[in-house]
Amino acid sequence: MADRPEVKTRPVTRNKLQEVFGTHELVKAFEDMVQDVSVTLPDSVVDQSDAIEAAQNTADAALEAAEDAQATADAALAAAAAAQATADAALALAGTGGGGGGYTNSETAPTSPVLGDRWYVPSTATLYTRVNDGTSDQWVEL
Repeated sequence: MADRPEVKTRPVTRNKLQEVFGTHELVKAFEDMVQDVSVTLPDSVVDQSDAIEAAQNTADAALEAAEDAQATADAALAAAAAAQATADAALALAGTGGGGGGYTNSETAPTSPVLGDRWYVPSTATLYTRVNDGTSDQWVEL
């Protein structure tokens, strides 16, 4: 007769039986059937169960890390969208794209103004805008 492999035993709780069998009556019937029998599992089954539990724990940790990374990526995307909106607003205020609307704060007039540009002279607190009167481009005081 071959030697039996060494086995590890684990107690089986009433709650675990309830979970497996589903009803109190089936648990009671099972307990009656195995009243004096000790149930043991081979080491390989116990080791597999431990390995499965460890793999599940690793998968849970990886999922949590992925969720954290997704939250960080979402926050970065929201920050980038806010920065883009700020840049778009700044461009609209600056009036880029050939429509004028630039602003200069200086004692001397800008060297390459376009129609719609604004020029503020701090020493006199005077604001000018670049216009065309039908004949030429010029600075007009506002």
